[in-house]
Amino acid sequence: MPQSDYFTRYQNLAFDRDDNGVLTLRFHTDGGPIVFTGQTHEDLPRALDDIALDPENRAVVLSTCC
Repeated sequence: MPQSDYFTRYQNLAFDRDDNGVLTLRFHTDGGPIVFTGQTHEDLPRALDDIALDPENRAVVLSTCC
């Protein structure tokens, strides 16, 4: 399944979607454990909007690094 534009839009959010439309949203900081910042706080609602508007998504799994 092709990646959506928002997959690379957010610095501390990583996205992966399988062929069944299950999207995994992983919180991270530089590939390690997440450190929430003001930017992360602003990005999350935008990312959730992007996810909700993407017809390729059927389910969402939230995860943290490591």
